[in-house]
Amino acid sequence: MEYQDFKYIMGDVSKIYIGAEMSYAEICAHDFAPFKLIAIIEQYLYKEASPDMTLKEHLLAMTKNSFSYQTLHHLKVSLKMNIYSQTTDRHGRTAEKWLIDQIVDVDSYVGEESYHQYPEHAIVTELIIKKLPLMMFSI
Repeated sequence: MEYQDFKYIMGDVSKIYIGAEMSYAEICAHDFAPFKLIAIIEQYLYKEASPDMTLKEHLLAMTKNSFSYQTLHHLKVSLKMNIYSQTTDRHGRTAEKWLIDQIVDVDSYVGEESYHQYPEHAIVTELIIKKLPLMMFSI
């Protein structure tokens, strides 16, 4: 995996996609970052995160009581993840597999205890922000 993998900002008609390895400083300096997103990062997310912190690191440190969680909840943020799962069939055999590119909302991610206990089993690859809640968010 290259250093620049998962460091991007892309957009389509209704969503903005941000790679989870980007730091907040890199997002604010990126040409394709919307001005309102930069303002939200600087005004709200910097209260609990440093500019050199990556999105992935910040999400792991987030709790339901944190101000950053409340901000991302109001923005209706979703996460694209690779999730490791183990299942046991009725014969007692375990099957291990990776669920690739599962979309999880930020509420489910922060509320799920196993994602924080075993971060290597739930890898966040992308942050998805819908443009309508971003537009409606008041600064």
